[in-house]
Amino acid sequence: MVAGDLSVRDAHQVAVDAEHALPHAVPRLTAALVRADPDIGYGEADPHAPLAHHHAHA
Repeated sequence: MVAGDLSVRDAHQVAVDAEHALPHAVPRLTAALVRADPDIGYGEADPHAPLAHHHAHA
């Protein structure tokens, strides 16, 4: 999670930095994919809510 008020460019940089650091920190890890999801403030709608029904498990 990144601060919800970060610019797209800054959030992307956070993700790139994490993606680069992980293979150096975790032995035998050859790649990582990092998403920069915005932190949801109290009372704010979850931006992933419209996708929830695609991930529901019966």
